[in-house]
Amino acid sequence: MLERCGAMQQAGLINKTAVLFGHISDAMTPDHLNRLVALVHDTYPQMASIGFYGISVKDKAYGKSLILFAERLVEIYCGDNVLLIDDFESRSFSHGRW
Repeated sequence: MLERCGAMQQAGLINKTAVLFGHISDAMTPDHLNRLVALVHDTYPQMASIGFYGISVKDKAYGKSLILFAERLVEIYCGDNVLLIDDFESRSFSHGRW
């Protein structure tokens, strides 16, 4: 993932790039999500956005809490202009700074 971001930086497009992480699953924790977002942001702070898509969890309440936590992380690292599209029933969501 960071290699792709490096290629976008070399092409002069990093400020127009959004990294999308794959499915959030039961194996993920808030700490894991925080480390992922922090790594990308700290390596490429000029990146336009960070997003997530898809969710696969057994416990709907836990999944919802991870979605809300991911949204907060994007607010912290990418600013206040965050769009959250949450469709838990169809098991997909995305958010980022647009």
